[in-house]
Amino acid sequence: MAAGAAGRVCVCVEARGPAEALEALERGLRALRAPGAGAGPGGGARGGLRWHGRAPRPGEGGGAVLSVSVGGARVGGGAGEEEEACGALRALLPPRGPPVELEVLLTAPCPVPLCPDWTLEGALRVSGAEGRAPWGPDAEAALADAGLFAAPGALGGGTLEKLREFCDGRIRAADAALAARGVGAGEATFAFREVASRGGQRFDLLLLEQEEAGAVSGPHPREGSSSPRAAEAGAGAGGLLGAAAEEAFLQRVAREAPWTPLVARVLGGRGRGVRLWVSVVYSRPGAPPQEWHADGPHVGRCAGWDSGDGGGEAPPYALCVFVPLCDLSQEVGFTQFWPGTHRHDQLLGFGGACEVLGAHCDGLLRAGDALVYDYRLMHRGMPNRSPGGPGGRQRAILQFFYHDAGYAERRNYGDAALFARA
Repeated sequence: MAAGAAGRVCVCVEARGPAEALEALERGLRALRAPGAGAGPGGGARGGLRWHGRAPRPGEGGGAVLSVSVGGARVGGGAGEEEEACGALRALLPPRGPPVELEVLLTAPCPVPLCPDWTLEGALRVSGAEGRAPWGPDAEAALADAGLFAAPGALGGGTLEKLREFCDGRIRAADAALAARGVGAGEATFAFREVASRGGQRFDLLLLEQEEAGAVSGPHPREGSSSPRAAEAGAGAGGLLGAAAEEAFLQRVAREAPWTPLVARVLGGRGRGVRLWVSVVYSRPGAPPQEWHADGPHVGRCAGWDSGDGGGEAPPYALCVFVPLCDLSQEVGFTQFWPGTHRHDQLLGFGGACEVLGAHCDGLLRAGDALVYDYRLMHRGMPNRSPGGPGGRQRAILQFFYHDAGYAERRNYGDAALFARA
């Protein structure tokens, strides 16, 4: 493993042993973060060792995964960093205490995030608690630390039912238009102006794209400012309300939804305005798992090795809000996230290690819940394992994508129009 910035390498180690030995090890790690602990090369105690996180290891015997980094002359020399990290960890143990077994799971060129304190269940419970403002300071702090936040029942009642009916109608129209062109959905790879396949039985249907930037909430600066591709989709799909009314409905939901104050605080302070895309991403029975990926690139700086390195990652330039139109489950599928990965672009390609480390978060939301995530956060869609045929269940997720007008989003759709204008 080549050393990262500042000549450091992150090493993730699984530690197993008696509870008192693990507690002693973690006391030693916590001491590294205490004021005045820096004594060795790279600013950390015990030969440059730094502690970046811990995740409990479930199962018989317990244990934990520790994310630490080392720096020094031996770093970058094959297994040298692994030996140095394990040696520094053992040096934190009492000399006559019980032994702790250490196994290296991963080395990486930047801090590897382990976020055991942030769970989806905890976020939904706290944000739904009586008297709490679900999209207030707690949400902003979670978005900064973990890269995502969720709240229960963000959309409900007539609004959710109308959105479900609207999306079902658009999806049926897309299926009919594809069949008329001889395109087998799920059998062929395709990309039209309004809809594209995303692998196997997974599809992305554009509902609204605003070309003109505006404020996150409140009335849009100009009526009818969506892109031609979205207008054609609405006009050709035989919408329930008519294209103009459907566009106005989506704009109203996107600008009056309970998450808009959070989006405004995070994205609205740059003075360039915010653009909005709305799409429905749907996966049918047989949809395979996706590869780990981030929707957007890292623009500007990434976070350093610790808060003493002079700054964190660049502020978010885009946020995505997921609202499932059905309850998500292990059978119908969900989206899996790796909290904290929005801070470091060098983790791209390390997604396979997420489950080994126990660092993933399963987005098991109910219909109408909302999850907002930083566009740089690593995630993947999970398979739809529901049975095929008439009993099969489609997983449909409404996606509100807000981005700073200064960011040019790459267009993941094609050029040819699927729907003919009415």
